[in-house]
Amino acid sequence: MIRGSNADYPDRHPGPGDVALVIEVAEASLAYDRGIKKVAYASAGTPVYWIVNLIDRQIEIHTDPRGDVYQSVSIIPAGSMVPLVIAGINAGSIPAASILP
Repeated sequence: MIRGSNADYPDRHPGPGDVALVIEVAEASLAYDRGIKKVAYASAGTPVYWIVNLIDRQIEIHTDPRGDVYQSVSIIPAGSMVPLVIAGINAGSIPAASILP
């Protein structure tokens, strides 16, 4: 999810500073998403990184990037609500079960 709208990027693609949220859906790629990708997103300053973990049926929310590490992680099980926070603003919540198969 990028900040603003497509009209805000007429002459360029959004860069790392324009990204508000990245969501990866992981089954076979779970180790890669928890490792290399998480480090890359933290290093780029992506403020919120979700891993939709199909194996364990949970949403992993990583926030507060510093260097190449996220300082905070929340694990949301299938039966719970997932908070949707964009740029520090609570935009509501969605049922985890609606994201997980």
